[in-house]
Amino acid sequence: MFKKKAKMTPEEQKAARNERISKVVEELRKQIITVKRKKEAVLGMLMDARAKNNAAGEQQARGALRQWIATEKRTENMLMTLELAILTSDLSELNHSFMVCIGELSDVVSESGKKTDVKKTEDKYLKALYASEKQKEDVDRMLDIGKYAEVAATGSDQNMEFDDEIDSMVANAEHMGMRPNRQQF
Repeated sequence: MFKKKAKMTPEEQKAARNERISKVVEELRKQIITVKRKKEAVLGMLMDARAKNNAAGEQQARGALRQWIATEKRTENMLMTLELAILTSDLSELNHSFMVCIGELSDVVSESGKKTDVKKTEDKYLKALYASEKQKEDVDRMLDIGKYAEVAATGSDQNMEFDDEIDSMVANAEHMGMRPNRQQF
């Protein structure tokens, strides 16, 4: 009555996982582009409100612009985190392949122990394990630095967090005499 799904091979599972990851990366990149467009449109609204001396409208647009800037930064951080995870995964697969290879070589060394200096091979093997673990720790430390930077960045007052950036954007747009297109929503 019900058909069981065919069990996927490890290669098929990896291909399916990579396809899902690629889709998410592409969605995040598209989202960043969309957010930039919306941010420009809200900047246009803010500039219009400022030109009309509409203080309430300017504050409302400024608040919306803060949200779009925060969304843009959060989305960019999500993309970066995913890309770093992909690199870490690649490194993990390389480490796994390395360990399998070392295991196979260790078997060969064990079988031909009389022909080879076992202590020397063991020392090389332990050095290789140490180097692999050191590399993993370096990647973990790098990721922790990213977490610290994110915590430090989000620790500021939420309402004022992006005001300097907003003021710079408005001044730049006014200086250039540009009016962002509000029809981009």
